[in-house]
Amino acid sequence: MIIVTSAAVEKLVSFVEHDGPTYVRMAVTGGGCAGFRYRLDIVDDGPNEFDETTIVYDDGTTSIVMICDQLSMQYLDGMTIDHSSSLMSEGFVFRNPHVKATCGCGQSFDA
Repeated sequence: MIIVTSAAVEKLVSFVEHDGPTYVRMAVTGGGCAGFRYRLDIVDDGPNEFDETTIVYDDGTTSIVMICDQLSMQYLDGMTIDHSSSLMSEGFVFRNPHVKATCGCGQSFDA
């Protein structure tokens, strides 16, 4: 299960442009100097039969559904997605209990 904080949900809701479900695909891809990168995309197509889904927001009109493929889920299960905003930076923050190391710039990880 991926945990999404209220700050991250609020930011995701700000991206929604229509009523109905909005699908957010969370994945791990190869890349970066430490080996893996997080990928978070708003997608048009819903989950396939092998995806795991979690509804992270539903106000009766609009919903945000987090989608994660099974391969990525082995690296993301138990992770918390937050959103941070400061004078120096703004963005999603990933707290992942499976991470063994990160690169110097913080953009990739090893699990």
